[in-house]
Amino acid sequence: MVQALIAFLAALSVASAIAGLWLHWAPAAWLTPLIPAVSLLAWRLARVEPRQLQWDGQCWRLAAAASHDPGVPVRLELLMDLQSWLLLRADGRHYLLLSQRKLANHWGMLRATLHAARVENPPA
Repeated sequence: MVQALIAFLAALSVASAIAGLWLHWAPAAWLTPLIPAVSLLAWRLARVEPRQLQWDGQCWRLAAAASHDPGVPVRLELLMDLQSWLLLRADGRHYLLLSQRKLANHWGMLRATLHAARVENPPA
């Protein structure tokens, strides 16, 4: 869903820029094929790799979903808590969007742990 939203916003931005250019310079119509090309590029760049977030009692760990490795320790920041959606940032560079619908069995424990387990720095 996020990937589609990013691709749509990129297409909308390029379409707006081309329309504005077209109003002032009629030959700009040849730029119209850039709209699907930019959309496809945005779709590919916004691809989300599934990840596994784990609390081991000491720190949060983030790994690829298919990995059996527990993952590297990360520092989590809770950016938004919208009751049924959480937006987290791991180490200031990875954004994680979590939904209650996909994590129904663990949602209450996850939210409680996120609010209670405030770890400043992961262990080395």
